[in-house]
Amino acid sequence: EHGTKSRGSVSASLGQTVIAVSVLAVLIIAVTLFFSLGREAQDPVPPAVDYESVVEHLRTEYPYDVPMPDVPENWRATSVDYGADAGGNWWKVGFVIGTNSFVGLEQSDGEVNSMLDDRLNDYAPDGSTMVDGERWDRIRRDGRVTDYALVNVSIDGVATVVYGSQPYEELV
Repeated sequence: EHGTKSRGSVSASLGQTVIAVSVLAVLIIAVTLFFSLGREAQDPVPPAVDYESVVEHLRTEYPYDVPMPDVPENWRATSVDYGADAGGNWWKVGFVIGTNSFVGLEQSDGEVNSMLDDRLNDYAPDGSTMVDGERWDRIRRDGRVTDYALVNVSIDGVATVVYGSQPYEELV
């Protein structure tokens, strides 16, 4: 009779196992809820910014024509920045389209070649297109996602770059 167990100890072991599994299940559910609620609370897209008032201000301050981008309703401006330094006046605005597409516009009357090299050094020429009677160079960067850019350097030395994950027709 030494090797046999009584029914009381089997039901006690079973009860302890059920309690342990229940506690473990509650902990797993709590951790899952904590991380899933935390992820939903974070907006993956930055909040919208008011770029129009910045453009209006720059139009009075900068010595060149600052365009007001005419964008579709589903484009949301999420960043705008500007400044003036020894290299000249510059500004930029960024738009998010949906959850994973973007378009940016940058303009500078400063060290244009340096700006273009910095922003577009891994892009390759891809022809040109006419926009409102002006020639814009088309360049692209092929990779996991293709990025497109339109570049115009005016006679007075102002560089305007429109770039993003949208095709040339959308950038125009």
